[in-house]
Amino acid sequence: MKNPKTGMKLSDFIRNLRIRHKLQLAYSCVFILAFAVGGMIIFSFVRDTIEKNIESELKNTTSAMLNMVRTSASVSVKNYLRAVAEKNRDIAGHFHGLYTRGELTEEEAKSMATEVLLSQTIGKTGYIYCIDSDGVIVLHPKKALLGVNLSEYGFIREQTVRKEGYVEYDWKNPGEDHPRPKALYMTRFGPWDWIISASSYREEFEALVNPDDFRESVISLRFGKTGYSFVFDYKGINLIHPHKEIEGKNLFDAEDAEGRKFIAEMCRKKTGKIVYPWKNPGEEASREKLAIFNDIKEFGWIVGSSSYLEEFYAPLDTIRALIIATVAMTMLLVFLITLWISNSLTRPLRVLMNNFAAGTDGDLSVRMNIRSEDETGQLSRYFNNFMKKLERYRNAVKESEEKYRAIFDSSNDAILLMRRDKFTDCNPKTPEMFGCAKDRIIGESLYRFFPSAQPDGSDSEEKGRDKVKALLRGEDQFFEWMLVRYDGTSFYAEVNLNIIELIDGRYIQVIIRDIDKRKQNEEELGRYRNHLEEMVEKRTSELETTQQELIQSEKMAALGQLVAGVAHEINTPLGAIRSSVVNIAEFLTRDMPQLPEFFQQLPPDRRQDFTALLRRSDQQTFLTGREKRKIRRALRGQLDAEKIADPDTIADILTDIGVYDGIEEFLPLLGSADSRTVLNTAYRFVTLQKSTRTITTAAERAAKVVFALKTYARYDTKGEKVEADIAEGLETVLTLYHNQLKHGVEVVIDCADLPPLLCYPDELNQVWTNLIHNALQAMDNRGRLVCQLSVVSGPLSVVSGGPLSVVSGPLPHTTDHEPRTTDNGPRTTDHGQIYAVSITDSGKGIPPEILPKIFDPFFTTKPAGEGSGLGLDIVRKIIEKHGGTIGVESVPGRTTFTVYLPKEG
Repeated sequence: MKNPKTGMKLSDFIRNLRIRHKLQLAYSCVFILAFAVGGMIIFSFVRDTIEKNIESELKNTTSAMLNMVRTSASVSVKNYLRAVAEKNRDIAGHFHGLYTRGELTEEEAKSMATEVLLSQTIGKTGYIYCIDSDGVIVLHPKKALLGVNLSEYGFIREQTVRKEGYVEYDWKNPGEDHPRPKALYMTRFGPWDWIISASSYREEFEALVNPDDFRESVISLRFGKTGYSFVFDYKGINLIHPHKEIEGKNLFDAEDAEGRKFIAEMCRKKTGKIVYPWKNPGEEASREKLAIFNDIKEFGWIVGSSSYLEEFYAPLDTIRALIIATVAMTMLLVFLITLWISNSLTRPLRVLMNNFAAGTDGDLSVRMNIRSEDETGQLSRYFNNFMKKLERYRNAVKESEEKYRAIFDSSNDAILLMRRDKFTDCNPKTPEMFGCAKDRIIGESLYRFFPSAQPDGSDSEEKGRDKVKALLRGEDQFFEWMLVRYDGTSFYAEVNLNIIELIDGRYIQVIIRDIDKRKQNEEELGRYRNHLEEMVEKRTSELETTQQELIQSEKMAALGQLVAGVAHEINTPLGAIRSSVVNIAEFLTRDMPQLPEFFQQLPPDRRQDFTALLRRSDQQTFLTGREKRKIRRALRGQLDAEKIADPDTIADILTDIGVYDGIEEFLPLLGSADSRTVLNTAYRFVTLQKSTRTITTAAERAAKVVFALKTYARYDTKGEKVEADIAEGLETVLTLYHNQLKHGVEVVIDCADLPPLLCYPDELNQVWTNLIHNALQAMDNRGRLVCQLSVVSGPLSVVSGGPLSVVSGPLPHTTDHEPRTTDNGPRTTDHGQIYAVSITDSGKGIPPEILPKIFDPFFTTKPAGEGSGLGLDIVRKIIEKHGGTIGVESVPGRTTFTVYLPKEG
């Protein structure tokens, strides 16, 4: 309906009225209606309103108390678990101290610490356990889990990352139908890399919570003259009550004035409301009470609020008596009451809005004065609680930022914070490094301290923006960079970019380390290199006599680059051998003396079963973790069906020793009283077998690496050609590069079965080393490496294209199995069969403008200090020494070096 004068809808008009006008209009309509229908309707309406207010107030109080109790109880549990975890960290520290003082060995210290930690319980089933930073169990009440890597579980991965704090998760034990919620608090003991965790099921938190921690808060929730709040558990035991004399008593069978067990009824319903008659001692008659209640399932508690109904209904008698007398004054009172009520509502709202505005401006100390327990009073209480938590959070953030600031200010590197391409802060080292005051840096762009171009000729600002974009995509950025100080002088630096989260948003943290002195040393080395080049030009005639020394020097340099990878390749099998030797030694010292007694006491039929177990276990194959879990579940089901005792443990042992198919022949053994003794002894024998196989495999791997290293490092002092297998040389070099290849390089070897080649094998190994090393660098150790060996027939000049050929694109006739190059000069000698060795990488390729220079002495595209520029020159000279040629063809994504060697050169 619209107003004909203004065109505004009546609903919009009413909606836009102020609160006091809305109240005046509403009350006027109500009273006019009340006059029309009579006092009885007024009475009924007021009664219904009061009942709703009663129930609403009780529900709100109960809800507020429920949240308060749940929050307080959770904090109490977290503090308890934290105290347990930190106490056990101190215990571990105590025994570690005994070890560091020499009073105990480390194993004794760990053993005693383990015994103390495992002797503790948390609640009914809670316990202490420890993992290391890789997620491997190092301490647990169940010994079967020791040494097991549980990083497949999300909460274990979270522990290995956080190492400190509170974690909630769901866990399903073997034999249970569904997972149950658990919680833990963890702390790390660094010297032993123990992440100590205090764990318990959340359903047992009731035993860990002390109601006294929040008793006063519950008791303080009062309303009316007799209204109060209470807490009791599912068994009817009173935990918190205003009358302390009944706290701790079991009221489950308490009866009201009509004999109804109202406490038992609330325990059964767990949530809702109940009205019951109650007579206090000394009173003549019972009075009805209303109770609103709800439950906290994880603690098995029921919280509620109750009050006498007569307190709320008392005004009805007065209203009934005054209805007739107040009719004449109704309209006046409507206005006055409306004005008063509107002020009582709007005044605290205005104060609340003003306090919110003050909080927004940063004043978190503002609080509301709580003058009532109605909705405005509750809203004020919520506001005060919110501001308290916000103030604590701000203080915690401030403390964290102060710690960061201490590191920030004391760093020897320049640290800057950047947002929207502008510096917002920097540490004291920054002005010192850039030679200006701090205010000259704040507000400036990162690119203000860039030269126009980097030493490689690239545009500094454009390249810098690319690195920032890569950082925002989640790629780590650590690189060398040329920067300029405020006075315009340049210097080299290492720059590390990362993203950090602060209270006011995300920032880019820029860490700069001055490496100018190091670069000056590298430039000095470059000058020495240039001087060496001049000397080489003057002494060309002496190059032939020194060529072998250069080859060996380059070979040993490449060998030095391989040392770290080779050491890793050898250390890995050595670690496996050490671990297996420990297992064997443990078997010999602990289990071997018990074997004679074991076999003497073993009945003949059990001996046959024992022998059959060992024979079956010797045929076991490697299983993944998922396959083992599947097999364990199947075995547990089969053992359960056969009524075998302790099926979980037996299934684990059978899976570990590899006996999981056709176990029917072992059912008499598994059902016997001595089954566990036989199975455990068989398990130890199988462990011994696994250890010996591990030693054999690891020794073979180490021997292969050592043989390859020995073959590569060999130097032929005779200077005579010998017959050698080219494919074997390629495999030797690839073996030495295995550590660099295994993390991201797909290696394809396509070698024909060819007779030996008359050559200088150690020099050819240097050729393969340089070409493979360059290919890996071109791919950044990520991509596809193809090594091919084939034989072709015809004149060398036709097959190879000349003594040296380079092209910047693929030839029309080029295939993966027939590497060729373009003709770059006549060569008429026919050497018969020709060996063709090609090495192809999937790197970024060689730019066409530098392709003709790559074989020139001392030409390199690598930064100063990272390459001598002699590698490909030495390769070319070695090939020429063999009477062969080398060619290269390159496009982005595919670069192929092909070496042609005459079989009888």
